Amino acid sequence: MKAEKQIVLMDRARIRRTLKRIVFQIAENTHGKQVILVGLNDRGGVVAGEMAGYLEKALSQPVDLLTINLEDGNILPIGTQQDLEGKFIVLVDDVIFSGHTMFSALRRLPEGCDCTVSTAVLVDRGHRTVPILAGFIGMEIPTKANEHVELDVKNNRAETVYLYKTV
Repeated sequence: MKAEKQIVLMDRARIRRTLKRIVFQIAENTHGKQVILVGLNDRGGVVAGEMAGYLEKALSQPVDLLTINLEDGNILPIGTQQDLEGKFIVLVDDVIFSGHTMFSALRRLPEGCDCTVSTAVLVDRGHRTVPILAGFIGMEIPTKANEHVELDVKNNRAETVYLYKTV
């Protein structure tokens, strides 16, 4: 049996600083548009929820927050074309790896919507199998096949990001 080595990539303080940096980058790019953060699955929803609070302060305006669960086969659209028209939409996840989750979320946006769409992730670990780029990235860490990155959530708050290596 192979053992796993656990390495802390980001503690709570670093996560908080990183999310605030990402939020300021998003705020600089909204060009006055209403922002909608869409958290992908449970952990992406936690990250988006924390970002929403910081973003509302940075923009001095409310931010809409949605969470969609793609893991349960959810095929419902993220919103109607009318709801999203002219908005700045940010798809938020904790870790991006293959890009399949982001791609699946993008496919749930209404076709022909005149909105700006970007992506934000706490950690980009590389290895895309679909052509998706993260627009706002907290940390880039190229990983190997025997490595895994995971966000630990406690009390609906991002606490720690770990890198697990099989040794």
